[in-house]
Amino acid sequence: MPAVQLSILKKQIDDLIWKYTQPELFSRQLHDLLSHYANRVFRGGKNSKNVYKGNKYNSPKFIIDQIIVELNPLVIENPDRLISLADRLWTENYLEFKLISISILGKLPPSHFEDVLSHIQNWAENISSSLLIEKLLYDASKNIRFNNIDQWLDQIYSWLNNPNTKFHSIGLKATLPLISDNTFENFPPLFAMITPYFQKDNYYVQNELYSILSGLIIRSPVETSYFFKQILSSGISKVHLRTIRKFLPKFDKNTQETIRDSINNAVINENQ
Repeated sequence: MPAVQLSILKKQIDDLIWKYTQPELFSRQLHDLLSHYANRVFRGGKNSKNVYKGNKYNSPKFIIDQIIVELNPLVIENPDRLISLADRLWTENYLEFKLISISILGKLPPSHFEDVLSHIQNWAENISSSLLIEKLLYDASKNIRFNNIDQWLDQIYSWLNNPNTKFHSIGLKATLPLISDNTFENFPPLFAMITPYFQKDNYYVQNELYSILSGLIIRSPVETSYFFKQILSSGISKVHLRTIRKFLPKFDKNTQETIRDSINNAVINENQ
C-alpha cells in the first residue's frame, strides 16, 4: 500500500464524488481508488465473528469514511440519484462498496423511508456475512429509527410473522439496534416479540436470543427480570429454562433469588 498523501487523496475523492450521477463510472473509479491504496498483505483475525469472507481491498478505513462524509449532503439534496448509486455499488462483491451503499440508505430522508425498508428487506435476504447483516440493520435503519420508530417496529413484526423462519433471525437481529440505543426505552413491545421464542426449543435463533437478553439486562434489568418471571409462569421450553439459568449471575443477589424461585415453579411446555 503506498503512503497516503492527504492533498492527493482529497483531490481523488473530490473527483470521485462528482461522478455520483453516473453510477457505472463512479463504481469503476472507486475500484481504481481503493485498489491504489489496498493493503495486499492484511490478514483479519481468524476468531472474530465479524470477519468478512468476501472480497475487500483493506484500504485505510478513513478513506471510506471520507467518501461517506462527502456523499452525505448529496443524499439529502438528490436522494433518487443516490439510491441509484447505492443499487449499483451493492452489486459489487466488495465489502467497501456495500458499506457505502448501506451508509447511503441510513442517510435518506423520511420521504424515502419506504425505499429504505424495501432495500433493507431485499438485501438482508441474501446476506450470509454476520458483519454485513449487522451493519445493514444498524446503519441503514438510523434515520428511520430516529424519525419514525413505529415504522421500524412494524418492519420487525413483518419479519417475525413471516411463515419462512429464515426471516425470524433477521427480525430478532433487527431489535438489537433499538436495545443498544440509549434513547430507546419502550421495551414492552420487544418483550412481546420475543415471548413466543421461549415457548418452544427454537435452536435456530438461539444466538439472537442470547444477544437480545444480554442487551436487555444491561438496559433494563428490572423489566427483564419481570419478563423472566412471566414466561416461567406462563410456559417455557426446557432449553430456554436453561437459558434463563445461565443469565442469573448477571442480576443482583436479591433478583437472582426471586428468579430462582420462579424457575423452581416453572410451567414447562412438554409438547414441542
